[in-house]
Amino acid sequence: MFDAILAAGRENGFAVVEVFAEKEEGVHFDLSPLCPSIHRQKTHRLAVRAWAERGDPVGFSLSTADAARARAQFARIRPLPPGPGKGAAVHLPAAVREVRCDIHDPAFEVFAADPVAELRSRISESLISFPGLKLVAARVSKTRQKRYLANSGGFAGKYRRTRFTLSITLRLDQRVLEVGETRVYASGLDPENLVARAHHLLEAQDGGEASFSGSELPLLLAPEAAVVLLRAFSRFCRLDLPTEGDRWVASPAVTIADHAALDGQVGSYPFDDEGVPGGETEIVRKGMMATRVNNLETAASGNRKPTGNGVRRGDPVFPRIGFSNLFIKPSVIPLDRLLSAVPAGVLVSSLRPQAVDPAIGAMTCAACGFELAGGEIGRAVRFQLVAVPRTVFLRIERVSRDLKFFCQDPNLGAPYLLAPARILGAARLQL
Repeated sequence: MFDAILAAGRENGFAVVEVFAEKEEGVHFDLSPLCPSIHRQKTHRLAVRAWAERGDPVGFSLSTADAARARAQFARIRPLPPGPGKGAAVHLPAAVREVRCDIHDPAFEVFAADPVAELRSRISESLISFPGLKLVAARVSKTRQKRYLANSGGFAGKYRRTRFTLSITLRLDQRVLEVGETRVYASGLDPENLVARAHHLLEAQDGGEASFSGSELPLLLAPEAAVVLLRAFSRFCRLDLPTEGDRWVASPAVTIADHAALDGQVGSYPFDDEGVPGGETEIVRKGMMATRVNNLETAASGNRKPTGNGVRRGDPVFPRIGFSNLFIKPSVIPLDRLLSAVPAGVLVSSLRPQAVDPAIGAMTCAACGFELAGGEIGRAVRFQLVAVPRTVFLRIERVSRDLKFFCQDPNLGAPYLLAPARILGAARLQL
C-alpha cells in the first residue's frame, strides 16, 4: 500500500514523496485494591510529505493507508511554487542503514494478569520497610509501537519498541506523592526501588526551612534534581532555537550527549522519523558547545550533517527537532568520594520549577533535600534555588559515575553533580 501512495504522489507532479505510519497498542492496569480495572487502546496514524524539485514540502494525514484517498489529497494540494533552495528532500536517506538497538521486549504478549499481580505484591511487601507509608494508587501499563517509513528514493524501514510504565501514589502523614518509571523490558520495573525513592522524596519535603549563612555552599545535586536543570538547558542544544554563540557553556567536567542507539532505553530508535540512523551526538564536549541536534530541514538550511533527531511528536506530518536519550555523561568518581568532598553542604533531592524571569531567563525552583556534614546525611531542609539555564552548568565542579535516566519525554539522564551555590538569603541559593 505504501508503494501505491508513493506512486500517486509522483503521478501528481511531486519529485519526492515520503510516507510515515505508526501503530500503537496499549493495555493499562489499575492496581487499586478497591476497584481494579483494565483499559485497552489502539491508535493508528499515517502522514505523507511531498516535495517539488525545490523548496518546502507539503503534506497531509490519513486515518488509514488508503491509496485512493491519498491520490485525492495529492490532486488537491499540488506542489508549491519552486523555492530558493533544494530543501530537506536532498538529505532523505535512500536505504536503511542497519543500527542494532535493543528496544523490544518479546515478553510483551505474556505480560498480563499474573505479572501484574506480582508487581502489586512486591509493592505491598516493600511498604513494610517504611512504617507510616501508605499506598494510595498504583497503575501499570504496557505499550508497543510499530513504526514504518518509506520514501520514493528507495528507503523502506520499520521497527518495534515496547514500554512498560509503573506509577504509584503514596502518602506519608498528610503528604502525597506520585512517582513512576518507564522501562523497555517488563523485568526492568523495580517497585522496591520506586517505593524507597518515594519515601526519600517525601521525607525531604517534610524538612524545615533552611537557614543558610555565609557566601557559598556546596550543593550535591541528585540525578532526579539534575535532570530538571538539563531539561531547562536543552533548549540551547537545538539548531532551530536562537543561541548566544558557541563558546564555553559548561565546566570542563560536563559532557552532554544525545544517543538514540542505547540498548534498553525508552528514547532509543534505529532511525528517526525521517530515516536518519540513530546514534550518538556529543552536544557539549568538556564544557564547549560541540554541535546542536537537528532534523533534515534545519540541517539543510544550516548546511549541517543530519544528527537523526527528526521526530513526529504531536504533528505527524512535519517532523520537529526532538531528543532521544539526552544525558550528562558520568565520570569514574564514586558517589562516596563526592560525599566526602563536602564538609558541609546540601544534598538536593528534588527541584520543582515555580517561576521564570523572562528578562534574564532565571528559573526559580522549590528545592528539597538534606544537610550534609562530613559525608553524612543530616536533617531534611526546604529552600529556593535560582538557576540561569544558559550558565548553570558552568559551576559544576565534579560529576559522579552513577548515571540514572528518567523518562520525561524526552528520556533524560544525569549522574550526581557537585557545584558551589551562592547564598542569596537564609533559604535562597543561586547556581
